[in-house]
Amino acid sequence: GGNITTGNLGGTRLSTVNVVSGNTINLGNVNSAGAVQVGSGAAGTGAVNFNGTVDGTAITLAGGGNVGDVTFDGAVNGNALTMGAVGSVGNVVFNAATTLTSVDIRQGTGTITDGAAGSRTVAGLTYLDTTGNITLDSAANDFATVDVQNSAGGGNIDVALVDANAITVNQIVAADNVNTLAVTGTASTATAGVETSGDQTFTGTTNAGALTSTGGSLTIDGAATLNGNLTTTNDDVSVTGATTLAADITIDTGGGGGNIAFASTVEGAQPLDLAAETRNVSFRAQVASTHALKNFK
Repeated sequence: GGNITTGNLGGTRLSTVNVVSGNTINLGNVNSAGAVQVGSGAAGTGAVNFNGTVDGTAITLAGGGNVGDVTFDGAVNGNALTMGAVGSVGNVVFNAATTLTSVDIRQGTGTITDGAAGSRTVAGLTYLDTTGNITLDSAANDFATVDVQNSAGGGNIDVALVDANAITVNQIVAADNVNTLAVTGTASTATAGVETSGDQTFTGTTNAGALTSTGGSLTIDGAATLNGNLTTTNDDVSVTGATTLAADITIDTGGGGGNIAFASTVEGAQPLDLAAETRNVSFRAQVASTHALKNFK
């Protein structure tokens, strides 16, 4: 079939909205009391353009097939946005105010980007079984929480997250097959149990739980509060900003050793155990100037 172009759908609220095409889909305002589902035919990769506001209790993209790039030019309001429930989704751009309880991405997806200024309120962002790398660019706004679950995915993936405000990365385990993780935010939080096979980099003030890399370095480029151990397999660990120990902390760079470097102060009345084997441990500023460490090895 050809392209689909509509005016407004649901001036008086429709019970559901379901649009399927193998080509480009252009929609005006969409107002649904129930689900809003948009998807191309299984063999199609047409773009989807929401040219007006979107209101629905649940919004699904690629629920019945693949879609190409998706653009939201109007405000988006709904309980949940699911992308790639069946097919794949291309790049996604939000150009206006967005209020969602969750964004759930289940298939390989391109970049998710904030466009023009507007408030973004998204309680949770979940990637389930994706087959492509993940890039979230929310430099002007806030996507709150990111949860990567890739246990049934198509191999190791790279995850890059940029957020203007606080961003929380929920637990990532070895089975989620995450290679590199790069997080940039004004106040990032990595909850207990983030494990990757490659480098982890946190830029900005970071509240870190246990971080583990089995084949790369751990870097916190900014002030850090450590609530869990930092572990690598023969790779470096570095913190560039002031470090606060909020728990009994062990930093271990493996049997072959990696360097451990603190470029600023280290404070906190907690034990600190450093294991770098034959490599270097360096402190470039005062250690325990205001609170004596309970134990230091």
